[in-house]
Amino acid sequence: MPFEKVLGVLKQLMLAVDLLDQMQITHRDIKLDNIIYNSETNQIKLIDFGFAVNSSKPLKLGCGSLMYMAPELFNRG
Repeated sequence: MPFEKVLGVLKQLMLAVDLLDQMQITHRDIKLDNIIYNSETNQIKLIDFGFAVNSSKPLKLGCGSLMYMAPELFNRG
């Protein structure tokens, strides 16, 4: 994929995450399997909001796909 297209895809993903943040939604499972890419339009869709929560309050429980979880989630005591 050309670099310009990669930048476009990354920008769309960042805009999607920013929109979720504005709506106080935490996806909690962003990974390649949950991003659909349309090569004809060069557009993405973020899917699978099964772990999503309202993030207006501090989150107490970590969840998501193990290989994609932030390391700090494993250090909670």
